[in-house]
Amino acid sequence: MNYLDGYLDTTNALQLNDFVKSEPKVGIGRDNITRTAEDSLLYRVDMNRLEGVELRIIAKSLYQENDIAQSIVHLGGETKLIQLDPIGSNTKLKIDKPNLNKDSFKIYLSTPAFFTKLGWQPDLSRFNINARLVAACVGKPLHIGGYDMLNNRPKPMLKAVPAGSVYYYESDESPEKILSQLHGQSISDFLPEQGYGIAFIGNVKLPKK
Repeated sequence: MNYLDGYLDTTNALQLNDFVKSEPKVGIGRDNITRTAEDSLLYRVDMNRLEGVELRIIAKSLYQENDIAQSIVHLGGETKLIQLDPIGSNTKLKIDKPNLNKDSFKIYLSTPAFFTKLGWQPDLSRFNINARLVAACVGKPLHIGGYDMLNNRPKPMLKAVPAGSVYYYESDESPEKILSQLHGQSISDFLPEQGYGIAFIGNVKLPKK
């Protein structure tokens, strides 16, 4: 919240390596017909495991809470095993609205987003917000695809703006309107229902003209 309020001049960063444990795996190649090991096909894969930190994914379920408690399922293309824990249907990730100043604001992307305007710029006119882009700090594009299980085919590869990108705007719109239209909402042009483009609004100190 200090960052969104605009009062954070300095911050501390954590090294990801401090929370990653190396776990190399050794495997063998197998003949597809006989299912026996093939000669000269011993390989080693460098794998990493998070240690001292926990990642959580909040998702809706069609099952009852009692049915999924402590269940083990596969996740992702590599079919990693995860354990499910019900947290209740009313649980939400919420970030309070800042006390937004007039004339300027910033948009922080907490998830990757797809934009048609130049491929990297949000179109705020879709939300009836009239604002002028002053500056932006945009990371390298991500290429996001996947597999369509319903139609049994790969999904098209799309180029996305990465999470952590920040946009700085000047605007005559009221702070209440900007916050109600954009804060905690998806501003992605594609797949907003899948959680892409979740944005949060914050104060920014622009230099005086």
